[in-house]
Amino acid sequence: MIRRTAAALAVLLAAGLVLIAVDVLRMPGAVAADDARFYGAPRRQADPWSGLGFLPGRPAERVLGIEDDVGFRKAIWAIRRAPRPAEIRGPEQPVLEARAGQAVIQVSEQSRRESDPKRRAVLLNFNGVQLFGRYVGATEFDRERYLREAIGNFRNAVRLDPTFTDGRANLELALRAAKGSGLAGEDPDAGAARGERAGTGRSGTGY
Repeated sequence: MIRRTAAALAVLLAAGLVLIAVDVLRMPGAVAADDARFYGAPRRQADPWSGLGFLPGRPAERVLGIEDDVGFRKAIWAIRRAPRPAEIRGPEQPVLEARAGQAVIQVSEQSRRESDPKRRAVLLNFNGVQLFGRYVGATEFDRERYLREAIGNFRNAVRLDPTFTDGRANLELALRAAKGSGLAGEDPDAGAARGERAGTGRSGTGY
C-alpha cells in the first residue's frame, strides 16, 4: 500500500514538473508577444503580462526569475495608460484623477521593489513626469505639492543614475518652474540638475 501511494505521488510529481517545464519553455514567447502589443498600442492593452503562464501561482516566472522584469513592465504600462493631465476634466474628473493617482502609487511601489538602479530611475522619472504634468494644470492649492513631489522624483532618479539624460533634463525643467513660481528651497543652478548633460534630453521618455 505504501509503495503504491509513493508511486502515485511520484507520478503526480513528475506530471507537475513536466507542466512547469512546458510553462517555462513558452514563457519567453508569451513575454515577447505582450511586449509587441504594448509597443504597438500601449494604451489599448487591457492587462498585459498578466496571463503569461497557464499554471496557478505563476511558478514559471519564479523559476526563470523574471518577476521583477514583469513588475517593471506592468508599472510602465500603468503610467502610460494613466489619463494625461489635460484629459482630467469634465464630469468624470474624479474617476480620472483616481486612475492617475493609482498609477503613480503602482509605479512608486514597483520602484521600491526594483533592485536595478537604472530601471528604478526610469520609474521615478515617469512618476515625476506625471506629477509635473498635474502641477501645470492644478489649482493653486495643489500646485506646490505636485511640483515638490515631481522634483523629488526627478532628483532621486538622477541620484540613482547620474547618466540618465531624461531625468536630468526633466529635473532642470521642474527646478526652473519652481524658481519661476517662487517655490522656496528649490534652486535650478544647484544640486542634481547641475552638469554638462542637463537639458539635453527629451522630456518624459523611458521604457
